[in-house]
Amino acid sequence: MILLLDAGNSIINIGIHDGDKIVKTFSLETKKIRTKDEFAVILISLLNYNGIRKEEITAGVLASVVPSVNKPIIEAMENYFSISMIIVEPGVKTGIKLKVDNPKEVGADLLADALAGHIKYSGDILIVNCGTATKYSVVDKDGIFIGVAIAPGFEIGSEGLFKKTAQLPDVGLKIPKEIIGRNSVDCMASGLYFSFGESLKGYIKLIKQKYGDNLKVILSGGIGSYFKEYLSAEIDYYDRNLTLEGLKIIYDKNKDQ
Repeated sequence: MILLLDAGNSIINIGIHDGDKIVKTFSLETKKIRTKDEFAVILISLLNYNGIRKEEITAGVLASVVPSVNKPIIEAMENYFSISMIIVEPGVKTGIKLKVDNPKEVGADLLADALAGHIKYSGDILIVNCGTATKYSVVDKDGIFIGVAIAPGFEIGSEGLFKKTAQLPDVGLKIPKEIIGRNSVDCMASGLYFSFGESLKGYIKLIKQKYGDNLKVILSGGIGSYFKEYLSAEIDYYDRNLTLEGLKIIYDKNKDQ
């Protein structure tokens, strides 16, 4: 079994790949990872709960945009699992060509998304990854990463509204029944959900105007699941595990190095 780790600013998404597919996924808060021992205890507990013995994990790959968690994760895998992780960083093989000013600035998660999107869907694609940040990546039919736009994610907007106001509650993410609410919770839920959804629609339209209506639009990320119906006319696919699948492809390209 291959351990796939996507360490984001808020959440570490974890996938277990066995055979030809991802068989289990789970997640934990990034801020909980401070030492190798803490990560090992949490990971082993999650594996045990899902009926997987740590001895069944034979390899792993890590994409991280949070440098502070890299060392504890890498050391935990070495000390507790006897595994040397493949790290998605400059020099790792992906097959994606980066048409950007500074290739080293392209996040590991964006590389994984671009690779999985290119291989799974072919053609010119736009990947909209909804996480802590919302990322709009354009990859052409030849696997050239054209660039990315990065905007605040849903949770940043929700948190900011809660923290910057005196009397408004923290409502989190919920799909509202009405566009206009009639109490504080429903008012905020409606405003947050529909304003974010409309920003997604608008930016997809703007990118298509620039790069062509033939772009296949792939929505990904956990938060994306709340908007896949709302964006049904704008997107072609919703692929929650796109980043993890990209990590498995990167593993395959680099495992013999």
